[in-house]
Amino acid sequence: MGAAMNRLALCVLSFLIVAWGTSAQAAPAATAIGVSGTVSAESGSQAPRVLAVGSDLFDGETVTTQERSKARLEFADGGLVTLRSNSRLVIEAFHYEEQNPEGDSSVVNLLKGGMRAVTGKVGHRSDSEAYQAKSFAATIGIRGTDFILRLCGPDYGDCSDLKVPASHTGGDGLPVPGLYFTVVEGSISVTNATGTQFYFAGQSGYVADFNTAPTPLVDDPELIKDYEVFSSFLNCTESGIGCLVQ
Repeated sequence: MGAAMNRLALCVLSFLIVAWGTSAQAAPAATAIGVSGTVSAESGSQAPRVLAVGSDLFDGETVTTQERSKARLEFADGGLVTLRSNSRLVIEAFHYEEQNPEGDSSVVNLLKGGMRAVTGKVGHRSDSEAYQAKSFAATIGIRGTDFILRLCGPDYGDCSDLKVPASHTGGDGLPVPGLYFTVVEGSISVTNATGTQFYFAGQSGYVADFNTAPTPLVDDPELIKDYEVFSSFLNCTESGIGCLVQ
């Protein structure tokens, strides 16, 4: 009888452990709603996993788009991020509960390439520090906005397609390395070691590195044009890899 009771107790304990592990699993931070080409996600020492439409993404994961590939991510608060080809984005922290605005957090880090972001509820109802888009040159803060970031340079991405003024062109004729940005709607704050500057809808700018102040650009260096081809992501409802091929 004692042995049988021990086995029963072990079975119950095992069931509780499994049930607790399932309930304790973190909720997804985002879901891939558009995938074209080869897009993957990885975290720590885990092997990269190929993403398809409907794939969930979690805190700490890095999303990578390969050559001629792109992805559109919808975060749990309704925010959207579109990644161009040859990009790497880390989901550093995401927390959203409908009834707990004080706990809001949405922090991403663009390591390479470019992104367009349309903020969700975290960017509308929370304080300005709840939403952050980081890069090597500056941290972007927002409150309800639509903006585009593009990293340029040998380690960050080829920007030969951008149209920048002569003052931002190197001896090779290419845009000088750094962070280029455009505000489509709303406003953003651009913060680094030099302080914080604000940019508003229709304005564009450039930051060379974290220790250099942002400078305005007279015109958008065609960042918006770069993302016009992504508009069909909004209608991407097919399942599986490559529902969009352009």
